[in-house]
Amino acid sequence: MFLTTTNQNHTMNTKDVRVIDWNRVGKFASDEERKTVCVRTSAEVVSMLKEITSISGEATHSRQILICLAQVLLHQKVPLTIVPVCPDYTHENERYDFKGLNGGISLLALKHAMFVGRLEKILPLSIEFLIADQESEDVLIRQAVRKTKDEFDHLVDSSLQTMREQFEVRGWRASKMTTFAPQITALEHLFSEKLKEAPALSKLECEAIMRKAMYDKIDPQMSAGLRVERATRTASQYLAMGTIATRSNALIVNHSTVNLRYYKTTGTALVHNEVSVY
Repeated sequence: MFLTTTNQNHTMNTKDVRVIDWNRVGKFASDEERKTVCVRTSAEVVSMLKEITSISGEATHSRQILICLAQVLLHQKVPLTIVPVCPDYTHENERYDFKGLNGGISLLALKHAMFVGRLEKILPLSIEFLIADQESEDVLIRQAVRKTKDEFDHLVDSSLQTMREQFEVRGWRASKMTTFAPQITALEHLFSEKLKEAPALSKLECEAIMRKAMYDKIDPQMSAGLRVERATRTASQYLAMGTIATRSNALIVNHSTVNLRYYKTTGTALVHNEVSVY
């Protein structure tokens, strides 16, 4: 997601890096350094941001997101880095097919683990993987993977244990999302109600169309109305998680999705891992 690397990713992202207005980002960082007590200099932070952008996806390259990242890096020596991941759904050709659920480390968690390892070479991080245990409440997903709620919850527990065993040696933690952030369900409900208002709803209808291929894997007979309802729920999850990350002065690592735009709404320090799993 950024600059001073010599590997292939630097070549791939050279065009993206050049369009970033580093003078504006640097001015914000230097102004912040003058006004507040910081754990790094503005020059150090800009250098780190350039390295981050050399390995990150496009969503991290916006000035707004870079300023959010600068804010965290200026004030957090070892930033909390939240890494949301899904349960261990079955997949084919590195895309989830929702034909079953296992109890190991999910495809997305494995992809994020590789990425976080690269990110840690740029700066020290306090890594917290969060598995979306609340997905056991989703009746349609349970039907698609052919699991009862108890079976689903048991497999999530198994995944969590496996992640902890594998990640502990690297100093990484893993938790259930609802354990790490008990307020997330209430926040999701709050944002879901707000998103049902007319201006947001039209965008959600477009997002539902964009996500149709994924929804068809869950239920080929899913109605257009239900797809919009699910898009609204997903958007509210991103708004809730972004709010939690921002309040915690944390970074958040996320895969490619149409929902990344919601992190801008919440002023979240997003590090975009440019991988797709849906």
